[in-house]
Amino acid sequence: DIYMHCDACREVEAKSAKEYREENKKKCVEYFNSKCSRCKKTFDNYKIFDFHHTNKKNSTLSNILKRKWDVIVSELEKTVMTCGNCHRELHDGQCHKKVRIEETTQVV
Repeated sequence: DIYMHCDACREVEAKSAKEYREENKKKCVEYFNSKCSRCKKTFDNYKIFDFHHTNKKNSTLSNILKRKWDVIVSELEKTVMTCGNCHRELHDGQCHKKVRIEETTQVV
C-alpha cells in the first residue's frame, strides 16, 4: 500500500466500511421483504438472514456488499434469501424442498 495512514484513520476507514456493508445487507433483506424463502417466516433482525446461491456463484455476497448497489442487485438475482437455520439445512442436505428464485417476491 503506497498510502500511509495513521492508526486513527485506519480505524475510521474500517468502521465506515463495516457500516456500509451493514447498510447494504439491510437493503438486501428489504429487497426480499425480510422473509425466508423456505420457511416463509419474517424476522426483524436482518442479521438472521443468509443468501443462498441457486447456481454456480462467482463471488460470495459478503464480498459484494462493499460494492455499488447495482452490482449487489446483480448478485442478489442469483440467490434466494433464507433464515440461518434453513440455509444450514440446505447445505446439510436435510432440505427436500427445492428453493427457487421464482418463489420469492423481490422489491427494489
